[in-house]
Order: sequence, then C-alpha cells, then structure tokens
Amino acid sequence: MTDSQPAESSGCPSVTADELDEEQSEHRAFLLRNIEFLIDTIAAEQRQRQWLLPCGCPRSTPVALARQRRSTENQSFPCCYADVSVSPDDTADGTCACDDPLCGSDDPLDALIAVVITETDSPMEHYFARGERAVVAALRDRIGEWDEIASCPVSRIQEVSEDAFGGRVLDRATVDELQNALAKVGDHHYTDGISLADLSSVAYSHLVEMFAALPNVEESDAWWFLLTALDKPVWPTDERIDRLLVDLGLMTIDEISGDGRNRVLEERLSDRRLPALHRALAGHARYCGETHTETDCELQQFALSYRLHEQATRDVDSGPTVVDLFCGAGGLSHGFTRGVSAPAFDVALAVDQDQEATDTYRLNHPKVPHRHVRCEDIGTLVESPEELAGMTAEVDVVVGGPPCQALSVAGFRSRRADDESYSVLEDPRTSLYRQYVSLLETLEPECIIMENVEGIRSPTGDDDRRVIDDVQGALSGIGYTSGHRLLDCSEFGIPQNRDRVILFGVRNDSVTDPDETVETFFETLSDDSDGSRTLRQALSNLPRLRRGEGGDVIPERHPGRASRYVRTNALSGGTRLTYNHRAREHPMEKDRKLFSDVMEPGDTGWDIKYGTEYGHLIEYNVGTEEEPAFKDKYRMLRWDEPAPTIVAHLQKDANSFILPDYYEYAQPDESKQDGRRSRGITPREAARVQSFPDSYVFLGSFTGQFRQIGNAVPPLLGEELASVVARYVDNAENVTSVDSPQARIANSDD
Repeated sequence: MTDSQPAESSGCPSVTADELDEEQSEHRAFLLRNIEFLIDTIAAEQRQRQWLLPCGCPRSTPVALARQRRSTENQSFPCCYADVSVSPDDTADGTCACDDPLCGSDDPLDALIAVVITETDSPMEHYFARGERAVVAALRDRIGEWDEIASCPVSRIQEVSEDAFGGRVLDRATVDELQNALAKVGDHHYTDGISLADLSSVAYSHLVEMFAALPNVEESDAWWFLLTALDKPVWPTDERIDRLLVDLGLMTIDEISGDGRNRVLEERLSDRRLPALHRALAGHARYCGETHTETDCELQQFALSYRLHEQATRDVDSGPTVVDLFCGAGGLSHGFTRGVSAPAFDVALAVDQDQEATDTYRLNHPKVPHRHVRCEDIGTLVESPEELAGMTAEVDVVVGGPPCQALSVAGFRSRRADDESYSVLEDPRTSLYRQYVSLLETLEPECIIMENVEGIRSPTGDDDRRVIDDVQGALSGIGYTSGHRLLDCSEFGIPQNRDRVILFGVRNDSVTDPDETVETFFETLSDDSDGSRTLRQALSNLPRLRRGEGGDVIPERHPGRASRYVRTNALSGGTRLTYNHRAREHPMEKDRKLFSDVMEPGDTGWDIKYGTEYGHLIEYNVGTEEEPAFKDKYRMLRWDEPAPTIVAHLQKDANSFILPDYYEYAQPDESKQDGRRSRGITPREAARVQSFPDSYVFLGSFTGQFRQIGNAVPPLLGEELASVVARYVDNAENVTSVDSPQARIANSDD
C-alpha cells in the first residue's frame, strides 16, 4: 500500500474525487456502526488459524473504566478472544482463552515490569512478549509482592526467570533495570509504595512522562501501557496497526499522529472498543500484510481498499444492470450478481430503509459503491427523480419486493380482530407498490420482477379486490405488460416450503409480443427439479450447537461432509469461520423440558396439549381438540423434510423452528446424544435454508439477523429468475446458454 489514502490510488474509472471522498466517509461510518462485529471477525480468524494470540487481556489488569463498560466479576471488559468461543470459557480460575500469562493480575505494575524487561522497537510487539509476561507472573507467584522482589538477590530472580522463560535467563543488566524501575516507582509521588494499584488520577501526559522515565520504556511504550494496563481510552500509534486502519478505511494517512497517540480515532471509537480493536489489529498485523486487495483473509471484506479494488475492476458497460428496490439484505441481488448459471448483473442502485439490512448489503456487495446503496424510504427517491437519474444510467431490470406484513393472512386477521374498520387497501404498506411503479416511470427498465407473499393475490375483504390486480393495472398504465405465478421454493431446489408470488413484466416497446414474452417467461421458469431438498441436506457440515452456544462469529467449521446440495450450490466455501451461528438459551424451564423430553419431530403445541400428559406446559391458546388454532406456535422440525417457511418472526422466538437433536434423530449416536441440542435454529441455519452461502455475513443485532433472513428472497430463486430474465435484456444478448439452478441435482446422499 502506498503512503496515500486508498481512495487516491483506486483507479476507479469515471469516479470523481468527491465521490471517492464520499465512499471513504460512508465506509468509515459503516465500520463504526459494526465495529464489534469487525473485532469478533479478526479475533475469530486468529483463533481459527491458531496464530499466537496477543496478550494484553482485560483480565491481566484490575483496572477498568467505569463508564460504558459491561460489568463482569472482575470488573474488566471481556476478552475479545473469549467472546468468540463456541462455548463459554471457564474462567473461574482467572485464566482466559487467550492464555495471557498475566491473567488474574492484581497490580498494573506487573504489566509495566514486563515492558521494562522486553526489548522491542515497536509497542505492538509488547502484545507478543509472552515469555517476559510469564517471567513476571512467576516472580509474583514464587517471590511475592514487588517490594520483596525489589530487594531480592539477583540470583534468585534469575533462577525464577530461567524456569519461566523456557531455559533463558534474565541477564544481570536486565535484572538491574527491573529493580531500578521498581525503586523509581516506589519513590514517585504518584504512588503509595511499590505498586500501581492505587495510582493517583492525573493527566495522561503526566503518566506517560512518569513511565517513559523508567529504564527501557519509550514514550510509545508508555501510551501502550496506558491503554492495556491502566485501561485509559487512548489509541497508541504503531506504524503497522495504523496502516491497517488506513487500509480498512477507519482513518486516512493524513490523520495518523506522530506524537504517539491518535486522538482522531479516540473520538470516533467508544472507550470500551479501543483496547479490543487495537489488540485484535495487532494480532492481525503480525501475520498479514498491510493491504487487503489480494489477501486471503476474513478481514478483506471489511477493507475499503478491497472495495475500491473491486469497484475499479467492474465493467459497468459489459453486462446487464439491475436496480433492487426494497433490497433488504440482498437475497435477490446476490442471485442476480452471482454469475454462475446466469450472466452477472451489475447493481446500479439498491434501496431499503432498514439500516441493519443495508449494512449487510454493503458488506456482501463490495462492487456496489456505498453511494449506490441507499438507506432511506423509496418515497424520497420518488420525490427526487433528478437525483435518481444521476445515480443510474440505462437500467435493464428492476427487482424488489415491497414489505408484505399488511398482506399476510395472519397479519390481516389480527388487525381486523382489533379494528373492524381496518382495510388492507388503505394500509400504507399495501400502497408501497405505487412508489415502486413511480420509480419505474423514471427508470424505464426493459423488465421488472416483483416478489411478494401469497396474500397479494387474495381477496382483501374490500369488495373482493386483490392487490395484485391493482399492481398490474398500474403497470399497464405506464406501458408494461405483466403476469404472475405462485411458486413454491421447494420445487426449485431450495430446502423450504415457501410459497411466494412472482410478478414479471416487460416494457411493451422492448419486445415484439409482450403477452407471449410474459407467458414464455413463466413457462421457462417452470419447475423441472427432481424432488425436494431436506433440512438435513441444508444444515450439513454446520457446527452442532447446544443451547446458548455459538455467536456472531465462531472460529470453527464442522468437519463433517457437506451434502451435494451444499456442494453444488457452493454454500459452504469462501470462509474459514462460521458466521451468525448463535443458539438461543431458551431460559424458561418448561421450554427446555418440552424440547428435550417431550416433543418428537413433527410435533406441534396442539399435539402436546391434546395428545400427551404434558399439556400443562402449553400455556397459550391452541384452540380446542376439535378446532385447532395457532397449533404450530411450538413445532419441532423433521430432518428428512423441507423446512417450513423461514419468517421474520424468528426475531421474536424460535419456538416454531425447534431442531431435534441431530445425534438422536438424524444420525443416531448414543454417545453424542444431548437434549441440549434440541433448540431453536440459529440465523446461519435459517440462512442455509434460505440458500445463502456461509460467506454471506449478516450484520446487526441477533434479532435483526433473523429479520433480514426471514424477509429475504432465497438467492437461488433469484439466480433462477436472473437466468430467465437475461434472455429478454438487450445487454445480455451475448448469453449463449443459461443453465438453470434446477439442473443442480442434490441427491439425498447425507
């Protein structure tokens, strides 16, 4: 990487300096919104690759800032390397997953003496002075307090150091520096004896001056000590770490400070994230290069340099273009841009008002500039057609699915029950299609695809009108011929019974016979798969979690063999980690008993209420034995069938998506059976059922991940739609053959 900010050397064609500045600014804001996920990713990769983890664990100091800290037993912020464990680490003995020798230290002076006896030219290297920290831990354990060590014979200190240092011995000069440092600490007016446990509260610059006066401690070392041992909200500068910050896009070269402390970054990051990010980046910098444009690592997708590289290599004139309205997390866009069985479409614009969803979209579509991923109500674009025209040139296809809550059968019933005057047609969410149509008038695409729930073609109760009829009427009014079909995703090689309405429309002046084009589209789209895919196929080779295990990022992949469904659709490649794989704890005892001891695959709450002696555990209304109602609010899935429709309601609970213990019902093995594996599905499992690849990362809260996945169009369905619609797009005329994803056979070989 050169000594200029990435935007200046990207080589992006036809992009102004202002646009590059905007890309950097937007990317920085995007990273800051998702900084904890970034830290977890860096930490998990280091654990997965079994790199030497950096020391500086929060458990190695008793000091913790009071503000913005999560409370733990030892009042320190949790270790980022313990946070990414599959199972909670047992740290009752003071140890941690990072294995810092100073874990459990009761005096920050321990870490300072480790700095004194470490020879290094870079403050970053103090994170890896594991041997020196082990010597300090041994001195404290075998000799005692620092006042005792200060007066201890040199030979005794050397004897202890040899045992702790793997056979090496601290030389006489180093022992002299150690004891000299202890004497200076004891004489300083900021301290009370030879300890930093009750250090006076003074300005950071005064503390740095105090520590830099000790033997073998530079000013840069002192700033590092303030961050890692005294828990001060400072960012110690280090050339290798700061160049990674530039590559990521969190700062520019011009913002790097030369005085040992970076105040710009301190202002951007919360106090509690400064030490975790600095430490994690140190671990990354030790093993990886300074740029991620061509680096095979998990951090690449977060790097601004990588985004600019991808955008520079994209040829916007070579293929068809698509605009994705109500894009959500990007399921349709992923299908249109994958380029496996269809030409890779170029995304000209993606719009959604869900911040978490658009952040997920940004991360997984690096070729799309941030300025072309808009987090806003599409109504603002309707009101600013000139701005829309400035972002998009000629658009071939517009896709999208307006939010569908008002059109769902359950949603309509519940609202009608609360308000007899309620009208679906007057619900603002129902009329979102009008904004969709307004944008079509501006964009004038050759083809359009709209996805929605089955309710869009059902009578609304208002004079038997159907929303789909209004939609098609509006499209006809602006010069489009359209048709629709109800499709079941399980018939297109997706392991899920998911009925969705697909509307396809073509601009009348773009084809000879619009009616025939629409009819041919659906005939070409018709199912030719060889049978349903199962839940077991969908979830093959994912880690088998127990309740409460997992997390946003875990450093583990299941060693088992992937099903042919997973292999042929390339769902498990592209990452060494497992993202979004956190299992709910299910804290209610009655639920744990239901899942572990009572329910069998296929059972619902109604079955338990009226077919077993455990009916008292079902505390909600399932109707009567003769007239069931909401019977599947509790439901245990079957491994050998497709999953039910993945829904956004999973953000509330997963009681209707309970996985039975894999080793009891899918692959029986008494030695591995554990009722704690009977639990709700994780976001990653839901994403697999939706046909998202494991490398597709969902950002945001745990509940937000479920919402994004449940609202998404399955990418494999999107790819099938892209492969067919490409035949009617001028820019895709060079396509000689389009192989349907339906042809990907996924035999039941698991």
